[in-house]
Amino acid sequence: MHKPTFFRVKKPYLPQFSRLFTERKFLFLILGVSIGVLASLFVFVFPFSANIPTMGDTIHIVLGADTSPLLASYDTWKQVVNSNPEYRDGYVMLAWYATQLGKKDEVLGYIQKIRTLDPNYSFPEVFNVE
Repeated sequence: MHKPTFFRVKKPYLPQFSRLFTERKFLFLILGVSIGVLASLFVFVFPFSANIPTMGDTIHIVLGADTSPLLASYDTWKQVVNSNPEYRDGYVMLAWYATQLGKKDEVLGYIQKIRTLDPNYSFPEVFNVE
């Protein structure tokens, strides 16, 4: 039997479009893009570099070490340097203990004093001095 022209089906312009982009796939695409944008904003707006511990802090955090032996040695080297102010290695030890205790300002002062006492001294890598 022949159908009248009224019931003829026209071919759609993009017949596969509705099958390619169903509601579920479109929803997953939008969710993925929005989560990616939020993640990139979180990474770039809230930098985590302020929370990274320094080398001196890391030793105490990892070992859970008591700082009283470090403080006792630090005080001992302070007395040695006070009795002999020209002793360069005493300042090196003070700088190392100050680094371990997290006293950054004092480390810079000790390094400056070491440079004035011996300008040719090559600093150990622990101090990260350029």
